[in-house]
Amino acid sequence: MDRDQQDLRRASAKAFFESLDQMNELARAQDKSQNAKPNSPSAGSVSGKQKKPKATFSFAELEEAIADIEQFMQSRNEKPPESQE
Repeated sequence: MDRDQQDLRRASAKAFFESLDQMNELARAQDKSQNAKPNSPSAGSVSGKQKKPKATFSFAELEEAIADIEQFMQSRNEKPPESQE
């Protein structure tokens, strides 16, 4: 039963990190497209009406947090089980 829980946790962690990667890629793509829009006069007037919320963190900080989480998950997976039956 412990083995099933470990497998489930690994699968969950993998899915979580894949989702984070997808979110990061989407954010980068949106950032690139928003940086390209101000060059266009019509896009500039549209973006002037919409307020872009300020990010409370940078991509570097997000990547650092992801790396920390990955390192934590790997260290937990490397620990020997406390009791095996």
